[in-house]
Amino acid sequence: MPSRSNPVSASLDIEGLLIDALESVDEGFVFFDADDRLVLCNDRYRALYPHIAPLCVPGTPYRALLEADAADKHAAGLIDDPEAWIQERLEQHLAPQRLIEQRQSNGHWVQISEHLTVDGGSAGIHHDITEMKAREEQLERYSHMLRDTLENISQGLAGYDRDHRMTLWNERYVELIDLPPHFRIAGTPLLDIIRFCADRGDYGPGDPETLARISYQHLTNPRGHSYERRTTRGRMLEIRVVPIRDGGLVATFTDITERKQAEEALRQSEERYALAAAGANDGLWDWDLEANHIFYSSRWKQMLGHADPEIGDGPEEWFSRIHPYDVQQVTAQLDAHLAGALSHFESEHRMLHEDGTYHWMLTRGQAV
Repeated sequence: MPSRSNPVSASLDIEGLLIDALESVDEGFVFFDADDRLVLCNDRYRALYPHIAPLCVPGTPYRALLEADAADKHAAGLIDDPEAWIQERLEQHLAPQRLIEQRQSNGHWVQISEHLTVDGGSAGIHHDITEMKAREEQLERYSHMLRDTLENISQGLAGYDRDHRMTLWNERYVELIDLPPHFRIAGTPLLDIIRFCADRGDYGPGDPETLARISYQHLTNPRGHSYERRTTRGRMLEIRVVPIRDGGLVATFTDITERKQAEEALRQSEERYALAAAGANDGLWDWDLEANHIFYSSRWKQMLGHADPEIGDGPEEWFSRIHPYDVQQVTAQLDAHLAGALSHFESEHRMLHEDGTYHWMLTRGQAV
């Protein structure tokens, strides 16, 4: 007659296969019965918790393992109140709802996932996430570094993803375009911000929607875009948009109000200077010592019988026309003034006229 298989032997074979399977996984595995006593765990679990490994034998109460773990963490300064920590872990263990991350005394991090079984027991998967935490910490450091950098530059800056939704910005950007709080949220569409600015009158008179669409097309130009515009508060902004590789864009906003004011003041000064030069009976000259160029007014050239185009802007136009007997004197007087020995430059010398004669000239100047 055929022999019947031994149920006990079959059960032992299945248990052996289960243990072999558990030992082959990378995660630590632990199982507790309905009385919260250890049934089995694999070697990976013991390796994750070397300080409680001697207690990892069948029948050990779950609380005993917690007490040993709490004592180790308390000694390492990871927890302040061992009993409070034990109570919290017991609550999490009896009603598992989420993943738990714990730092160990050896510096490693373990992620714990626990599940209740139908017979009242519990199974736990313990995974070493030390490398993942290291990457997270590095990413966090980089994020803080980026944030500190953004908040310490004088320009406003905003970044948008390929869908033109805002991903990063600094407070200077918010300040320069006077952006309300409800727009300062990651994911805010660029078009919404532009429409707000158009409705406020930032882009001048006209239909706000049309102006917004035009501005949006410029800002999302794949070749980039730069322009200047005045805000409703009277500030002048220089805006530069640079596309980035993933299809997004970065926009910088620079307050150039003072620069524009200085340029306007310089323009007005140059106009006044030109009017003064045109109306003066004396010839005027202005020597840029660094560039070694001299501006000669039209009257200066006329006094020597020349039209504007006939004399350039080099020093030789002046010194080549000084009478040979006067060159050394003029040079000495000029050098003395530039060296600080004389408060100003003043010289009487002869200059060659276009008709071939020499005319006496009085020349004055002061270095600034």
